Amino acid sequence: MAWLFQRGEREGVPVAVTVGFSNLATVLIFALYLRPDWSGPINWLDALAVLNGVFFFCGQWFSVRAVKSGDLVVHCSALGIKLVLVAILSLAIGLESGSWRLFGSVVLGAWAIFLLAGGNLHGWRKHRATVGWTLVGTAFFGLGDVLTAWGASGAGMGRWLMLMMGGSGCCALAILIPRRSGLRQALGSKKPRAILVGLGLLMGTQAVLVNTAFAIYQEPTVSNVVFATRGLLAIPFLMLLQRSLRGVVSAQTLSGAFLMLLALLLVAL
Repeated sequence: MAWLFQRGEREGVPVAVTVGFSNLATVLIFALYLRPDWSGPINWLDALAVLNGVFFFCGQWFSVRAVKSGDLVVHCSALGIKLVLVAILSLAIGLESGSWRLFGSVVLGAWAIFLLAGGNLHGWRKHRATVGWTLVGTAFFGLGDVLTAWGASGAGMGRWLMLMMGGSGCCALAILIPRRSGLRQALGSKKPRAILVGLGLLMGTQAVLVNTAFAIYQEPTVSNVVFATRGLLAIPFLMLLQRSLRGVVSAQTLSGAFLMLLALLLVAL
């Protein structure tokens, strides 16, 4: 998805339009998937769910800002910090109990993400703005993950998630309405339209699957470790994009894949 965001910018689609449209598409996918129970009275958990939607939107906004500001590899390699943050927050509120397997999977998963993305300390020092924006984005995402796992059971999964995406949708409308002409222009061109629709479908499907897992199992750290195995897709993706280059699958990439599988094994035991 980060690659699609960059492609959209190269095609002349403003970042605000991309983020706004993707979030509205995500709201639509949630609405088609969920069947919320609206029979109960409005309470403070409903307000917290809406606020969590704002966190979700902010996480996307700052992540896109990170992608825009610099190197995609640096951004992806820093995403493993989210595993550590979610584990700390989840353990702090008693949502999950600490164990050596949980801690081990978090450390291995974060390091695996760094390796799979091709990260290195030189790149982090060179692209400090990218690292900074990525950390801000992951902070919002991590807080949102833990809140969903904690609050969805009290409010009801469908109700919580729909209110959450409603809050995100309101933020999307707030930035899209003043940019209506830019949105119409992007949707009127073949490539930008394909990028926007593709991003919306990918983001919406991912958000439904991940947040449903948080709400049902209430183990955000474990869910994030499992979800982080998508980093293994970096190997065939790089081979597809750089099929004319030799040595795409390096020792670092293979090491990251091994550590990711080991992290998955720890949480599966």
